Amino acid sequence: RNMRLIDVLAEAGGATKDAGSRILITPLQVDGAPGQLLIDRDSLLRKDSPDANLLLRHGDIVAVAEKDVFYIRGEVTKPGAYLLESGMTVLKAISLAGGFTQFASRKQVDVLRSGDNGVQEKITVNLKAIEAGKQNDFRVGPNDTIIVPRRIF
Repeated sequence: RNMRLIDVLAEAGGATKDAGSRILITPLQVDGAPGQLLIDRDSLLRKDSPDANLLLRHGDIVAVAEKDVFYIRGEVTKPGAYLLESGMTVLKAISLAGGFTQFASRKQVDVLRSGDNGVQEKITVNLKAIEAGKQNDFRVGPNDTIIVPRRIF
């Protein structure tokens, strides 16, 4: 029957606690290779983006990705992997990891991020300047690694 994306998700029981924000739809293609559509779950639930709630056809495959993670290591209380929440910034990530240790350097926190071409880039963030309101906080992306170095006395 004619079902929209939100109807199929509801009929499947809704999102689990491990569900991420990306929904991948692979339509059944008779005359060629299947194309794929990527829908953001948050946009699906907003009233201002009705196009996200697609009308599905028989044979379409709907897959909800798991939540993305980021990693934090170095001079934080609880280093490790954490679920990436919407709007996560470096300062929030450090708070989530229990905050800085007494030896942490706040001036040169590195964020390692894989680029589109597979090359890893290193972005240095000055958290002292962010805390002072002199710079905007930096957004954390999927699979980013935040490294808080030890301060040199």
